[in-house]
Amino acid sequence: MKKKINIFFHNIRELTRNKTLKYKIRFTFFSIVFLTILSTGIFAVVKSFSRYNSTAHLSLDIQSALFIVEPGEMSYNIDVGKILPSNEPYIYTFSISNFNDKQTTDVDLEYMLDIQTTTNLPLSYRLYYEKYDLNQSDDIISRELRQDEDLSWYNYFTVGGKHEFTYKENQTDIYYLVIEFSDSYKNSLEYSDAVENIQIIIKAKQII
Repeated sequence: MKKKINIFFHNIRELTRNKTLKYKIRFTFFSIVFLTILSTGIFAVVKSFSRYNSTAHLSLDIQSALFIVEPGEMSYNIDVGKILPSNEPYIYTFSISNFNDKQTTDVDLEYMLDIQTTTNLPLSYRLYYEKYDLNQSDDIISRELRQDEDLSWYNYFTVGGKHEFTYKENQTDIYYLVIEFSDSYKNSLEYSDAVENIQIIIKAKQII
């Protein structure tokens, strides 16, 4: 009888030891998995943060998509959001295409574009076609301060170059609008609530 009791307690101890071992193995396995996921997540966040800091103002994302599907003059307002004084330029990317979700142009087109802005903020503008180098001249060939019939002042920028679209295929041109708002205005309350309106004017004609 005593021997049977000892065997019983021995089996209990072995069972407990085996369960403890299983728990330890499971705990170790899940700990490794958790640490791996955590490390991967931290690495991704750090990598993204680093990439953001190095390319935040060099984004290639299209922020406004404009369209030409027939000859004529058309204008588009583009919203660049809140612009704050900064030592770094804001780079706003927009595209011009010969198609939209409803139709594609059925003739060959040639177009030019100009830019018109309000003067609510002391901003400077540059425009680059397809690619840009902030150390090189941009595509704006004249900058004028004009006054409309309501005696309000506005900026008018003439962009050089003519661009063509063929009706035979869908095409898209990319533009980079560089906006600078000097950091020297960061303590000025005069512009704290001011908003700038920016308009892209496109003049298209059929190529005969």
